Amino acid sequence: MTDNTAPPTGIFINYRRSPETRVYARLLTSSLQNSFPIHSVFRDLDKHGGIRPAEDFTQRIEAELDNAGVVLALIGNGWVDEFAKRVRESKLDIVQMEL
Repeated sequence: MTDNTAPPTGIFINYRRSPETRVYARLLTSSLQNSFPIHSVFRDLDKHGGIRPAEDFTQRIEAELDNAGVVLALIGNGWVDEFAKRVRESKLDIVQMEL
């Protein structure tokens, strides 16, 4: 029996909203959208298919992750320390959920 389900093909861009990563996330999104179908590249605040006002954020993130063949995580200075701190304190945030 063969599975006729197409493999995930989307590109999901994960980043913590900080000044140092936000600009790179925007530039990376733009560059990838010039090389791949525009709606196959997902970044939450992107004007071409990002999350709309009043849309269920968590549900949309999960759907986009299910469709992603690639997840690109952009990290900045202090990110690993902040991530470890949140894990120790059992504080799950959206970036952790995505990864």
